[in-house]
Amino acid sequence: MRVVAESALGSGLEATTSVTTPPAGSPSSPRNVSAAAHGVRQIRVTWSPPPDSTSATISHYLVRYSRPAIGDIPPWQSRLYSTTGTSHTSPNLRFGTTYTVSITAVNHDNRASNPSTTEATTGAGGSQGR
Repeated sequence: MRVVAESALGSGLEATTSVTTPPAGSPSSPRNVSAAAHGVRQIRVTWSPPPDSTSATISHYLVRYSRPAIGDIPPWQSRLYSTTGTSHTSPNLRFGTTYTVSITAVNHDNRASNPSTTEATTGAGGSQGR
């Protein structure tokens, strides 16, 4: 942008100004998160984009599956997946086990939302997974 002061005495020196747009803030959390068993050793989770996804464009979502200790079995190392869609199915889980599923939205400035969390239990039967 250029600015020039003008008066009856003439024009002043030109001033140069630049305008920068600050990066978008962190997006809101995904909403309407739902998860359910999908077969024996899988959980399918679906969600809706954050309500402000038009102003803070989402580049991808992080989907984390985790579970607590089960008897003598230590807590499971969580699995983290990245997807551009609004659903995910995790394979090779332990059957008949409850998992916590967290969805985090990440925008193009690599800023993340707070996670939206739900729980789901895999189907019973079959051979043990992780």
